[in-house]
Amino acid sequence: MNTIVSIQRQVVWRVCQDRASGYFIGICDPLKLTLQGQSLGELTESIDEGINAMLHDLVQTHELDMFLRDQGWTLMTPVPKRTDNVRFRMPFTIDQRPMHDHQAAFC
Repeated sequence: MNTIVSIQRQVVWRVCQDRASGYFIGICDPLKLTLQGQSLGELTESIDEGINAMLHDLVQTHELDMFLRDQGWTLMTPVPKRTDNVRFRMPFTIDQRPMHDHQAAFC
């Protein structure tokens, strides 16, 4: 059973579908993450996994507190000492944009 650690912050992902490949591309500026998926559903799963992996990395490098403080974000639940079964949750919204050529998608 996973322990859920929630972060009090909702981030926005700018998403568009690349005209050439058909892939959905998502960019989150506050997290400095860019992800893709073959469908919007797959991208949404990748976003959830990407956020979780990034926050786990920050815990392992002892940088989570500094990262959250720098962003002005707070934990709604504490991180347990053992993080083997921890699942991080950060609410997000998707700002879907029209289909574009991938190089001009977010300009």
